[in-house]
Amino acid sequence: MTLQPIATLTLALLALLLPWAAPTNAAAAQPAAASADATEERWYSVELSGQRAGWMRSARVEADGLITSTEEMNLTISRGSVNIKVRAVSEHVETTEHEPVSVKTVQEFGALPQEVRVRFLDDGRLAVTRSTAGLVGPEDIFDAPAEDWLTPSQVAEHLTGVIEAGGSSTRLSVFDPLMAMGPTELSYDGFERTELNLMGRRVPAYRVTSTSQALGGVSSVEFLSAAGETLKTETAIGGIELTMTTTTKELALGEIEAPELMVSTFVKPAEPIAGARTSRTATYSLSKDDGSPVVVPSVAGQTFRTDAGRSLVDVSVGGTSLATDRDLSESMSASSAINHEDAAIIALVDRARPDADAPAALRAEAIRRFVHRYVETKSLGVAFASASEVAKTREGDCTEHAVLLAALLRADGIPARVASGLVYADAFAGERDVFAYHMWTQAALPSGGGHAWTDLDATFSGSRAFDATHITIGTSNLPDDAPLEGFLEMMPLIGTLQIQVESLE
Repeated sequence: MTLQPIATLTLALLALLLPWAAPTNAAAAQPAAASADATEERWYSVELSGQRAGWMRSARVEADGLITSTEEMNLTISRGSVNIKVRAVSEHVETTEHEPVSVKTVQEFGALPQEVRVRFLDDGRLAVTRSTAGLVGPEDIFDAPAEDWLTPSQVAEHLTGVIEAGGSSTRLSVFDPLMAMGPTELSYDGFERTELNLMGRRVPAYRVTSTSQALGGVSSVEFLSAAGETLKTETAIGGIELTMTTTTKELALGEIEAPELMVSTFVKPAEPIAGARTSRTATYSLSKDDGSPVVVPSVAGQTFRTDAGRSLVDVSVGGTSLATDRDLSESMSASSAINHEDAAIIALVDRARPDADAPAALRAEAIRRFVHRYVETKSLGVAFASASEVAKTREGDCTEHAVLLAALLRADGIPARVASGLVYADAFAGERDVFAYHMWTQAALPSGGGHAWTDLDATFSGSRAFDATHITIGTSNLPDDAPLEGFLEMMPLIGTLQIQVESLE
């Protein structure tokens, strides 16, 4: 069984979690019990940047004409002085003839566990239900995938066939709703015969480079057995390295070190920024450690340009950019993260806005200030809760402010989405004068007969809605069918980005 989907998914989750995640109060997750009928089970030790961070378990059970393939990963990482627990589970059920029956995914990196269940209907369509903390939402029906894809058992068989035929590369598609609500392409290149040192033994293996289209071309080095099973994976994304190595259950569940992965992502400019919170305009040059170019979007109050080979970003408080008709439609679609149709969200709108007939810009600013006050516990104890959760708990950090503001704006008829990037902090997590990863909100407000995006940061108090130390890396409507939208651009920059302040007023 290949681990590529859940391995790359976990990296994606880390990319989302590093800037703003925080630990929950839940007890440490325990591995799911293995069935006595399991025909295959493999345990892996997981390291992040050379430190033990957790474990992974892969199991395959064949019974009653069905094959159930399960992958579960549990990680603990440090965010400054606190620990964060991340858990991802993927369960695929297929017939022994490799007809898909169902897929279940579970992710625990927010305040409450989130689950997605997919049933494959006889007509090829997908029936999808989503739940949070056991509360099951309505079942949605999606069209059948437009392209063929392989079940987990077929992936292993396919790779075995390539190895036996002496092939050098192959392409295939898989289905995992944690990555996308549809097939995603994986490529395998190389298939170089080698040996691998596993627990003091030399084991024959095939070294291959695998690449995930769903994660923007992120590549891993995998070591496969002749049966197509993953023995070890090595993945570098930005400045973070993920290594998974097969081992015994006892060693996999052994003591971990909880590597620190937040402070190391901070970007420190050459000089402190005076008056950061009152800044109105700024220009920054962006680069990566290896000198490769950095490209960020021109959106809202940000303009990207190149000059003499340099990547430059101009930021202007109050600046706007045109919102297209497609933008407006997509930024009014409800999702699990931004469900503006929730009664709890709707109930807050009348409390938040001054007058339903007031201009949209005034309503948006009033709602922004309301969210800042409403999230009364500015806590790092919540990791990426949905807007509906925040409406109930009134607790969270920047992500909770961002999604609640987006939901309230949508409930008031104002298209909204979230923006992810960096913001300058005089002091944060024991460090001083750094750019840290951050999330805020963008609203599409009426402008010149159309609509224009403008930035709103609900973590700011009073009349200050934004400042010029925000640098946008990506934007997202956080849709259910593309959960990584808007974050892929940020992943390669984590731990490698350099920021030079060219000017600031």
